Amino acid sequence: MSNRASTPFPIYNDADGSPLDAGFIYFGPPNNNPLTTQIALFYDAALTQPAENPARTSNGYIVKNGAIRQLFCAEPIISIVVQNKRKETVWNAGYVNLNPGVATDAVIDTATGDSQAEINADTLRISENLADLNNVEQARDNLSVYSKEYVDGKTGAASEEAAGIAEIATQEEVDAGADDLKIVTPKKLDDYFKNRSLGFNQKYQDVTSSRDIDVEYPNDTDSPIMVNIIIDGQTSTETRNTTVEVDGLEVIATSNSNEDAQKKSASFVWSPGEKYKITGNKSILTILEKRILP
Repeated sequence: MSNRASTPFPIYNDADGSPLDAGFIYFGPPNNNPLTTQIALFYDAALTQPAENPARTSNGYIVKNGAIRQLFCAEPIISIVVQNKRKETVWNAGYVNLNPGVATDAVIDTATGDSQAEINADTLRISENLADLNNVEQARDNLSVYSKEYVDGKTGAASEEAAGIAEIATQEEVDAGADDLKIVTPKKLDDYFKNRSLGFNQKYQDVTSSRDIDVEYPNDTDSPIMVNIIIDGQTSTETRNTTVEVDGLEVIATSNSNEDAQKKSASFVWSPGEKYKITGNKSILTILEKRILP
């Protein structure tokens, strides 16, 4: 029995016949363009050490980190494109049989009885979903990824003490102001203050005709309202005693003592949920409320 003695490393040449230096070798499926569709390459026959595609060359040899390397793949028939360092195609082949004379349905592994086609199919299945890797944890470390369980354990709900996952609050949740675990966006915060702050989106409205003396009026809006009262006494003898109560507490009190036909004005902030009541002579009053227009 004799064995062929030859180098296991193929040599690739440039278009001028010189060894291909800094070249690119693309490997793809048969009858495909390897420049756009590549296959998985490996540095070992067991197909466990992934290799780059395209492979790079130095002095005509395929190299990795300066060392001459062999390449392996699961496919018995492939296509190849060889380019020099200027990305000029030196040669290409759409159908290269890596095992001439051996059909893929021939038994290759005598221990298991598997054919090359069965071995190829199993290898492709492993490379597609990594389901049958012997060392899943090591493979995960090599890929710098984490398991779902690990990620779930590290990404709980965010809090003031720990980073994590947080939901964006709805406008209703922002308005309610009860949830302390959700994120508020600038727009929702802007909408909240515009609808809840004194002066935003508000204009003075004359509500004199809809307000009566000695009647409580509730602020059933979400915004504070500025109330201005103008007391107009055009004659010195006219009674101008006016008071305002907010939730039963007197906040404004005026009289006509030491005056002679003078106008007065008084104002107060009417907060959401509060009730106010005016006493006095309505005929000399003008009541203005700075509120959001209906």
